[in-house]
Amino acid sequence: MSLSKELIQRIEGEFRKRDAGISALEITDIVEITGGWESPIYSFRSKINKASGSVEQGHVIRFYEVDGAIAQARKDFQIMTRVNQFGVPTPTLEFLILDEDEPGEAYLLMEKIEGPTVAQVAQKEEPIKRLAAYQAVLHKIDWPEIWMPEDVHKQAGTDYVQTRMEKLKGEISQLELPDFDCVLAWLEEHVPVEGSVELSLLHNDYHPENALLRDEDGAMFIIDWTFAEPGDARMDLAWSLLQVSLMLGADAKGEYLRAYEEALGQSVKDLAFFEALKFTERMLTIAQWLQPDFEIPIRKISKEALQGSYKVHVTNVYARLKELTGCEIALIETL
Repeated sequence: MSLSKELIQRIEGEFRKRDAGISALEITDIVEITGGWESPIYSFRSKINKASGSVEQGHVIRFYEVDGAIAQARKDFQIMTRVNQFGVPTPTLEFLILDEDEPGEAYLLMEKIEGPTVAQVAQKEEPIKRLAAYQAVLHKIDWPEIWMPEDVHKQAGTDYVQTRMEKLKGEISQLELPDFDCVLAWLEEHVPVEGSVELSLLHNDYHPENALLRDEDGAMFIIDWTFAEPGDARMDLAWSLLQVSLMLGADAKGEYLRAYEEALGQSVKDLAFFEALKFTERMLTIAQWLQPDFEIPIRKISKEALQGSYKVHVTNVYARLKELTGCEIALIETL
């Protein structure tokens, strides 16, 4: 797949619509970017000629081709725009291209940040602290100011945990997975006893490979907001800490947590419970994907990949869950 001639023409039309002074426009260097588990992502360059001279820029375009593509693209556009206004930097968004015809397609165009990810730089201590601080900023934002889904209310934290636990137990029961009995018992025994907490906006895939450092000035930009949703901030932090430890090591994980708590202004309580809850939900997703008749909704993952190239992404999460709870899940053990 690449950018079709029709899509290129639509992109050119959007550029011209926003700047009537364009005399010539050329799109070149179209490359599919590594990643994009859920949807194709491409980069390209534009050369725009005007009476005042010519300008070359890099861009990224994200395809949305799933059910609800238009709603998802609008959500991503709104969240990235708003979190940037509240102090969490994201690439500059340029425009949306929406196809209202069923099943619907959408494309989100943004600036391309030229530079490495935090995971790729040699000196990681300062970027890791900055990444953690931005996550604390995100979690302190009053999330309905960013995005209010129709089916979510500003519920109390205890209701959130209870809702997640009931959903988890219901899905495990429906799939008839006794392998999860041990970890469910551990979770029920360790449910936090604290009072209600305010929910936050969760990125849900916040880690060093989703943070870019611009070459020219080292500025950081957070990308890939597709899974963002309101929830308990510790669910987001749990995933981030696991990814930091896997990508950068245990020392970096400790540094990240200290920087996060400093920026948050308080220590994080009951983190082990939220790690276990997050990772159990992830293992349940894998269990669903392994069902014979289940169609995996992510384009780059197949049942064969779960036994091969994607297996490490499962076993890393499972190893931490097993460490926390002491429980084995036979279905995952057989991978």
